[in-house]
Amino acid sequence: MRLVQMRVGEASDVVPDSLEVAFDVAKKGTIAEDAKLQVENVPVVCYCSNCNIEFHPISELNECPECQQAYCEVRQGNEFELAFLEVS
Repeated sequence: MRLVQMRVGEASDVVPDSLEVAFDVAKKGTIAEDAKLQVENVPVVCYCSNCNIEFHPISELNECPECQQAYCEVRQGNEFELAFLEVS
């Protein structure tokens, strides 16, 4: 079995369903034709330097729930990466 696992962040602008369709099209006629794709969804985590807290934002402004500072640092959620390949 061949397995490809991708990590896709909520804020990466990658649509997991579209990625799966594209993967199915791209693998046809290749040595990866029988490969399976697993997509790990990675939630957005932000950090507020004023409050020294990490949080899951509720808006695109990444606003701190404690002090309401906007555009806090995004620490996780922009990923679009290959996590691992399994070939057997």
